[in-house]
Amino acid sequence: MSSTNWVGTRMKFVYRFSCSVIREMMVSDEPPPKGTNHIHELKWSGQPKLKHLREYVRWSHVVHEHLAKLWNLRLIQFVQVGPELWECGHMSRANRRNF
Repeated sequence: MSSTNWVGTRMKFVYRFSCSVIREMMVSDEPPPKGTNHIHELKWSGQPKLKHLREYVRWSHVVHEHLAKLWNLRLIQFVQVGPELWECGHMSRANRRNF
């Protein structure tokens, strides 16, 4: 996912799964307008494997929990866990969940 029409500054979150597998997430530094996506770029370095999936979902939830607190918003994150199956995670200041 990439945005070429972005104006402003971004925050970059990076997670290293191993010495050869890294995930980067670029997000806007301000809350997105309602109904828009705050993620501007997602990038993998290396070849992620199925064993990285649970750890990736946990990291992604932590990033979104941080953004929800920072922006004082409620964010909903969906993760595709199968061809037609999605898992929903709610992040907000009042709703802390352990994954």
